[in-house]
Amino acid sequence: SLGNELTWTDYENFSIEKYIIHWLDTEKNILKSVTSENSITYLDSDLVDAQQFYYQIEVQNENGLQSFSNLILIEQSPKVFFPTAFSPNDNGENDIFQPICSLIKSYQLSIFDQKGKILYEEKNKGWDGKIDGKLVPIGVYGYFAKVVDEKGKKIIKQGTFTIIY
Repeated sequence: SLGNELTWTDYENFSIEKYIIHWLDTEKNILKSVTSENSITYLDSDLVDAQQFYYQIEVQNENGLQSFSNLILIEQSPKVFFPTAFSPNDNGENDIFQPICSLIKSYQLSIFDQKGKILYEEKNKGWDGKIDGKLVPIGVYGYFAKVVDEKGKKIIKQGTFTIIY
């Protein structure tokens, strides 16, 4: 499953009303919180869009007393995915060839034909499948991308994709 599964030890000798899971930024400001009623596990499938953040568990009882766990630092890696096909037919679905990514600052995208000729090169903008305003033929094309994550680390992605109409 995608996400982080959190599990913690039940608080002993304390009448627990609820657990609150906090997400904090690197300066320890709360980004968001969610309540978990008397459960010692939580699946975080809606991850924070930051390369580093903290989790902290708060426990509260019926009288309003509370206790906090230690902070747990999470370091996420950037994710970069390129589709294997796209259909630039202006139907509003999958009309642009571009990376699907998270935790990325920028990317430089180059598109090549089967002979290695550069057809398209642009920064932070996907390709609409057109050269000089005309759609290219159905076929297999290559891409090369230089991606920069939020920390400035460079990632190279390359591969092929198919244009279909």
